[in-house]
Amino acid sequence: MGVNRNKTGKCITLWQVGETGSKPLAEQPIADDICVTDLKVVSLGTVYDFYYSVDNGQWLSLCKNVDAHYLFTGRVIGMYATKRK
Repeated sequence: MGVNRNKTGKCITLWQVGETGSKPLAEQPIADDICVTDLKVVSLGTVYDFYYSVDNGQWLSLCKNVDAHYLFTGRVIGMYATKRK
């Protein structure tokens, strides 16, 4: 899950990455002038819910009930960020 750009502009995207490639599971456009975005993952046992916030506090659902079996034992969910100059 991360903030990126697609053909229509800036968006938050949840990707499923596997052996055969990657595909977006969910995507939400956001305004180009948004500089700070919070991301949250909630584990509910066998499923995960993914949220984002662009206004310091109001969590919006990006995708719910994502099957946790996509993850193997020992996997870690972490954040990764880059900045283009």
